[in-house]
Amino acid sequence: LEPRPRVWRDGSGPVTLDNEWASGQPLRFTAALVPSNPAARWIWISPQPGCHIQSDVPGSALAVCAETGRHEIVARAVDLRGFELGAARKVFTVTVSQQEVTAARQREEAQNLREKGYLALQSGNLAGALAAYRESYALWPSEELNRHIEQLERQISRQSDAEKQAAALRREQEKREAEAEQLKQMGWEHIQARRYDEGLEAFRRSLALKPDAELESQAQQIRAAVEKRRERQAEAARLRQEGERHESAGRLREAAAAYRASVAAWQDESIEQRAAQLERKIAGQEAALAEANALITKAENDEQQGRWEDALEAYQKAAMLRPRADVSARIARLQERLRRQKADRETAERLLKDADNLAQAQRLEDAL
Repeated sequence: LEPRPRVWRDGSGPVTLDNEWASGQPLRFTAALVPSNPAARWIWISPQPGCHIQSDVPGSALAVCAETGRHEIVARAVDLRGFELGAARKVFTVTVSQQEVTAARQREEAQNLREKGYLALQSGNLAGALAAYRESYALWPSEELNRHIEQLERQISRQSDAEKQAAALRREQEKREAEAEQLKQMGWEHIQARRYDEGLEAFRRSLALKPDAELESQAQQIRAAVEKRRERQAEAARLRQEGERHESAGRLREAAAAYRASVAAWQDESIEQRAAQLERKIAGQEAALAEANALITKAENDEQQGRWEDALEAYQKAAMLRPRADVSARIARLQERLRRQKADRETAERLLKDADNLAQAQRLEDAL
């Protein structure tokens, strides 16, 4: 019966034996009575111990022998009264032990496991290959396979170490990327608060941890803008200082122009207010100058017309609006002229009064 016994042959592998029998292998025997007798009853026996016989259908039996060697099967046909109708015997030899069959099966399974391990190894599944090789070794140990297993264990150990190192590197990289992202966010917060140096420093540290082409481009643009900003601030400070020097020297128009240029370079409300104040002051001075000039012109006309008091008043008002040395000299000259005029008038009035008194005293010549 199938399956036929399979044994292992070095150099050939598992071999199926067609004309040999193994211990533990079921063998079917049949017998026939001539002429046939449907009422015949069959009796199957084996004179040697170790064979188990089971008759499952009339004229047929299964025999299983536990040991190798020469065995005999006897078949007897009897009628209903027990009289023998016929008998036959079959001698056969069991040449293959169950241990050989089991060993062949284990060897074949071990070989299949080795092939499975090889395929796993080819696909890069080292753990799967090692498990298959170990299972194969348990079924059929060999020094060569043991060396291969040890080599694979070392390779897996190295791979495990490499994977651990790679995992550690990934964790470190993730940590660096997280820190870089945090520094990037911090940098933008500084930039929004106009703390440009702190923001650019945070960007620099972020880029050192994780390259970012977009952030690097943005940082360069901000840095250029900050440098331009500082240049404008420096120019504004220089112009402000120039305006202060002009203002200290009384050059108000130049000071106001410098202040305006400073504000144009960099907006500063306080400097803009100072420039406006100076411009109002300049406008006031120009108005005062125009009024003073008009008063001087009037004073000159009054002086020419002999209206010395009106001329003096106009000169004094002009001097209050715009002090001038020549105007002060004119004021002094008119004041002296008016003083002499007043003195002459007082003298004339006194003489006239004396003349009236002399005339009343009939001293006409003295009065004259």
